[in-house]
Amino acid sequence: MNKKIFCISAFLILVLILSGCTSGKPTLPEMPTDEELIRGVIDDFFSAFGDMKWALARGYCVEGTEFYNAVVAEEEEIEDKYSTCNELILDFSFDVSEVDIDGDEAQAYGYMTNIRTCDEDVEDNSDDATISLQKIDGSWKITDIG
Repeated sequence: MNKKIFCISAFLILVLILSGCTSGKPTLPEMPTDEELIRGVIDDFFSAFGDMKWALARGYCVEGTEFYNAVVAEEEEIEDKYSTCNELILDFSFDVSEVDIDGDEAQAYGYMTNIRTCDEDVEDNSDDATISLQKIDGSWKITDIG
């Protein structure tokens, strides 16, 4: 009889442990907010640009915009101008301080680091900037940086 009570008790304890804190109800994964998605797109764009992964960087932009074309022109300028460098270092990043979202349009405000080093020659164009974004087919894309 004691063995039967022990087995039933052990089974009930095991069921309670396996059901966890959710009382057996499945939990849904948290979806990232638009602000988190925007910050991610900005980080990914600047990372790709700094690593000179041009096609990847352009993928975070709205194709056909002036900004997209400026990224293409910047790519060509960097390739041409710095082809004589023994060591080329691009330090591009954006520190977002605020994001304003209005439907499918957004503005991200912050400080843009834009430093290019060719051997010992350093060109620093870092400054405060605003990034404009547009949500297209559920994905945020950069339309302009000013």
